[in-house]
Amino acid sequence: MHGVLTVSTVNVNGLRAAAKKGFVEWLAATKADVVACQEVRAEASQLPAEVVEPDGWFSVHAPSAAKGRNGVAVYSRVEPEEVRVGFGEPEFEDSGRYLEVHLPNVVVASLYLPSGDVGTERQDEKERFMAAFLPYLVELRAKAAAAGREVVVAGDWNIAYDTVDLKNWRGNRKNSGFLPEERAWLGRVYAEAGYADVQRRLDPEGPGPYTWWSYRGQAFDNDSGWRIDCQLATPGLETGILHGITRDSVISIAAELGYTVEQKALIRSDLYLADEVFMCGTAAEVTPVRSVDDHEIGVGDVTLEIQRTYLDIVRGASDRFAEWRELVPAATRAA
Repeated sequence: MHGVLTVSTVNVNGLRAAAKKGFVEWLAATKADVVACQEVRAEASQLPAEVVEPDGWFSVHAPSAAKGRNGVAVYSRVEPEEVRVGFGEPEFEDSGRYLEVHLPNVVVASLYLPSGDVGTERQDEKERFMAAFLPYLVELRAKAAAAGREVVVAGDWNIAYDTVDLKNWRGNRKNSGFLPEERAWLGRVYAEAGYADVQRRLDPEGPGPYTWWSYRGQAFDNDSGWRIDCQLATPGLETGILHGITRDSVISIAAELGYTVEQKALIRSDLYLADEVFMCGTAAEVTPVRSVDDHEIGVGDVTLEIQRTYLDIVRGASDRFAEWRELVPAATRAA
């Protein structure tokens, strides 16, 4: 693996169907180093050869004992040194919900956490899964660290953690996926197990980006979705997510877009008039200002271009701004 490690996660909603809709072609074109799949819903013997053994990839599949349900897989450009199916809980060992591969410097896992349904056995199953999975995440982090590896658990977590993670959060407070106890459990994954939400480190403000939309109404057209597909990483990877956006690079990007940047000590009225505002702290690093009092400051062209550049650097697709790139940890670089 060269440059920054890129891990993609996708709920394929049936890999046989996805194969007919361009999955193999997408896999050939992606720049990802690892792809975690959920809801594969098939055994390897039921899949076309080009899906099981695509050119340039090593694949591992963990189907469910229940035919046509669940199933997870991992595609990697590097052959795994070790593979684990399940996390040691007998009820879920052959459920097709968890698979991890050990690569140089990193463990990547594909997770399909049960979706649940309040007041039914499905919700009970989800709660049993969560109760067993949290201590395993603690154990996994410790064992990986002892072996000199970081961890990324990517997949369908089926929980929206905060109000910025789903559009209609008020109407879903009593529904599975946004229950207080589910959100509290995910908070324990962060606080107790020590994992971090990679997307939220890149985009702490939200809303979204959403990853699932109901088929009802025009949810997709209206972007009325949920962010339930996440990549959670251990600190060695999380702290390497680029935080070093500097004042000079913001000015450079703004100038390229034709904007004039005014550097000054702000008074409150300035915040109501400016198109975009960035607060400069120590070491010349900057933070975008999103609101003052009840007034929201929009996300403009400069912020969007910063985000695009930021992600390109994380993915290894840009060589701009060396001071950002220097913060990429050694654990994500080629061995």
